[in-house]
This record gives sequence, structure tokens and C-alpha cells, in this order.
Amino acid sequence: MKDILIKTPIHFKISGIILFLAIFVTQNFQAQEKITDRFDFSVAYGIGYNNRWGRDFGGIPDYKNLNLEEFPKIIGVFELNFLYRLKENRFIGLNYSKLNYSNTLNESRYFQFQDVMVILDNYKNLHTYQYFGIQFRQEFLPMFHFGVGLNYYVHQFNYLSLETKYGTTSFIGEDWKQRLDDLGLSASIDYYFPIKSYVQIGLRTKGFLTMMGFEAITLTPVLKFSF
Repeated sequence: MKDILIKTPIHFKISGIILFLAIFVTQNFQAQEKITDRFDFSVAYGIGYNNRWGRDFGGIPDYKNLNLEEFPKIIGVFELNFLYRLKENRFIGLNYSKLNYSNTLNESRYFQFQDVMVILDNYKNLHTYQYFGIQFRQEFLPMFHFGVGLNYYVHQFNYLSLETKYGTTSFIGEDWKQRLDDLGLSASIDYYFPIKSYVQIGLRTKGFLTMMGFEAITLTPVLKFSF
């Protein structure tokens, strides 16, 4: 009986310490998980303003080309973002953006030197820029985000030309060659309206700058999920 009376308080103390440590570790792990294990996924679709692709096509002579026409000032934009939340409302992650320049051509062109008439009937003239990059974002006011990104862009710009080689008239389809230094920067400002704790809608304005100059500025509604 004496041994039991002596050991029982010690057992209570040890059990209490173990229980306290278990609660402390569990709460600390949960708090840490809330801070670090937070991801943001967003999708955006909207319009942009074409700042660059007008009549100046970077030195391509238009006297022999068929579809080097001025693209519309209003373009289509699509974006995906997957970001990881750091401390102090900072984010880092991956970004994909696609800018679509397109117009439909209905025209005829006579090439006097080759004595050839070319007709474009409902021809879809398409030019795309796809940006793949890393984005850094800071929430500097409640629901107000500022982001910057470093991107590598992949462009598609098909154009048709008519040339005479070795006495033969040839139609040539070409695309701009991709370069290793096709790099760009982007900057964006987002504002979000919470729907639920894990769903927000917002509005984003974003600018794109490449090695060739200021490309476009966009305005897109955004749907963002947090988990």
C-alpha cells in the first residue's frame, strides 16, 4: 500500500507532462501548417491592349509578304498561376500567360514582278505569345496584391511570302525562329473579393515587357482558390 501511495503522484506528474507535450506539439504543428502549407491556384481570362504589333514588323519586308497586316489593338488573354504562401503574406510560384493576336483577312494582292494574283479568303491571321515564368507576389494591403515575374516566352508568328527563286515563283510559309534570349518581365496588381475562406474573385491588371519592348497591358477577371 505504501509503494502505491508513493508512486501514484509520480505517475500523475509524468502523465501530465506527456499530455502537455502532446498538446503543445500538436498545436504547434497545426499552427505551423496553417502558415506554411498554403497554396493559391488562380485562373484568369480577359482582354488586353496590343501596344506593339502594328505596321512595324521588326524589319520583315512587306512588299513580298501576304499577311503582314496590322493586328487589332484589343487582344485575348488567358492565365494560370500556382503559388506557395511564404511568411508575411509573400508568395512564390509558377505562372503561365497566353496572349492571342488575330484578325481575319479578306483581300487580294497583285504581285507585278511575278505577275501573280494572290487571294486571301476568310484567312485567319494568328500570332501568339506564351509566357512561362516564376512569379513573386506580395499582399501589401488586405486583398491587394502586387506581383513581378521573370518569363521565357514562346511565340508563334506564321507569315506567307512570295518569292522567285531559280526562275520559279514559290509560296513560302515561315515562322519566327525561337531564341534562347526570348526573355520578358511582367508586373501585376490584383484586388480580390472573398466569397468563402478558400474562394475569391478579383480583377488583375498586368503589363508585359520583352527584349523587343513593351508588349501589352491586360485586364482580366480572376478566380482564385486557396488550400
